[in-house]
Amino acid sequence: MTSYRLKYSITGLARYISHLDLAKVFERSMRRAEIPLAFSEGFNPHPKLSFGSALAVGLSSGGEYMEVQLKEPIPPELFRERLNHTLPHGFTVDKVSEVKEKGKALMAIINRAAYQVELSLEGKEVTNEELTKAINNILAKNELKVHRQTKKGLREIDIRPGIYSLSGQVGQETISFHLLVATGSEINVRPDEVLKLVLSELNLNLSLNAKHAIIHREGLYVTKSDGQIITPLEG
Repeated sequence: MTSYRLKYSITGLARYISHLDLAKVFERSMRRAEIPLAFSEGFNPHPKLSFGSALAVGLSSGGEYMEVQLKEPIPPELFRERLNHTLPHGFTVDKVSEVKEKGKALMAIINRAAYQVELSLEGKEVTNEELTKAINNILAKNELKVHRQTKKGLREIDIRPGIYSLSGQVGQETISFHLLVATGSEINVRPDEVLKLVLSELNLNLSLNAKHAIIHREGLYVTKSDGQIITPLEG
């Protein structure tokens, strides 16, 4: 068997497909493209597909990753072309890379995510100076506690260790934010949680629903032991 890692983007209505349905979308498309998928053994065999950190429903992305095992090798560019021909509108495979050495799963190595957010001011006013001060105040804090609903109930979580960079720019009708935050099993920071802290610091009551906030995940990354940040295709 041969393993491949795929980088793909999600746009348009594809943003509303859940992470659970993602495997079905790719399996169906690979079957139609006659990609020689490898399957697990047993009573209920399933294709050997695995994905990086789940993307929240409603978010677009320019840098999602998955890994797939095939029964026989196929040239990466041919793999990409054939799959793009059968994927639904809104899904695009940007790059395919063969995995030369077996390593940890994508979920185990991906630990950072970059987001770009465009937030409507809804007619309210704020200056760049006020925004910069609010962001600096947040980043200067040792703890940033948020409440998160989990299967075990409401939990208080400190997300400050998982905010690596945060910047913003006030436009004519919107505020643009760029965030680099932790993702993965050890600590996971949601962009909306960070934005709520900024808005609270600004004393602004703005909606973060899909009508007023466009949240785009730019990419997922891996931090090497020397601190270098790379993409999962490089790892």
